[in-house]
Amino acid sequence: MRTFISGTTFLAIVACLLWSTAFTGVKIGLEYTSPIQFAGVRFFIAGLMILPFTGGLKKHFVLLKKHLKFILFIAFLNTFLQYTFFNTGMKLVPAALGAIIIGSGPLFVAMMAHFMVPGDQLSWKKLFIFLLGLAGIVLVSMGRNRFTSLDDVGILGILILICVNL
Repeated sequence: MRTFISGTTFLAIVACLLWSTAFTGVKIGLEYTSPIQFAGVRFFIAGLMILPFTGGLKKHFVLLKKHLKFILFIAFLNTFLQYTFFNTGMKLVPAALGAIIIGSGPLFVAMMAHFMVPGDQLSWKKLFIFLLGLAGIVLVSMGRNRFTSLDDVGILGILILICVNL
């Protein structure tokens, strides 16, 4: 039993459970605060929780001081902008639909790789696979009968979440 709890399978199950409940937790948290404040509190608490596992703080402060501009730039882009858009989009759509859209991130990364990687050719096969994946996302979303209840605000939320994936 001890080897199962410390094993990869158990840790993967825990990661899946945490990831699957994150969208519901975000929806509940956004009922009480703004998207920007919610993201800030969420990452502040996460930072405090990971602090005991970082080891000696002195070496981290030396690296922080050495690369401060770069760290602030990444923090602004990845943490502030991305999670502000994520939380704003999640506030506008149902949690299940938000999870489907955010879960399609690898599909959008594969498509963006064509534009970012020099020499990458967009073949008809790649385009077909991308469109097939996109159709699957639409099909799953429509299967939940959510498009009938979405208004312009919900569609804006979907577009914001798609932008988060890019």
